[in-house]
Amino acid sequence: IAGLLLTFVGCNASGARFYDTPFATQAVAADKARIIFYRESDMNFRAATIGIDGSRIGAVSHNGFIVADVEPGDHKISAWVRGFFQEFVTHMSFEGGTTYYMRVSQRGERLLYPMVPLVGSFLVLTDTKGEFQVELMPESTALQQLRDLKLSE
Repeated sequence: IAGLLLTFVGCNASGARFYDTPFATQAVAADKARIIFYRESDMNFRAATIGIDGSRIGAVSHNGFIVADVEPGDHKISAWVRGFFQEFVTHMSFEGGTTYYMRVSQRGERLLYPMVPLVGSFLVLTDTKGEFQVELMPESTALQQLRDLKLSE
């Protein structure tokens, strides 16, 4: 049990707290859009790998965040568990000089599958949307949720 607990604790973000980083106060350049991906604790102990336009930008651990500056315009945002073929995909348009806050969380449906013994196993295998979802959050909500989160490493 102790080894299992140490494994789960090791999945938490361990970098600087959000408000101790320049991302909390530093303005984004006018020719870039800043995306802050963050994740609070949930039942899935695996890190959520994040990609933009097919390129991996990092992984968000429990109670963690990562930051990406992108060119303004339309982009494909995706989240997946490393080593699995299923991924959540969304498309968004970003404006230069703006910061966007994207919450990464476990998809609710994925929590229900294990509760349905035989059908649940089938659904896990056929569900191509992946373990995680990514959703745009209002700045006021995100800044409150980011308060105690740490940079994922």
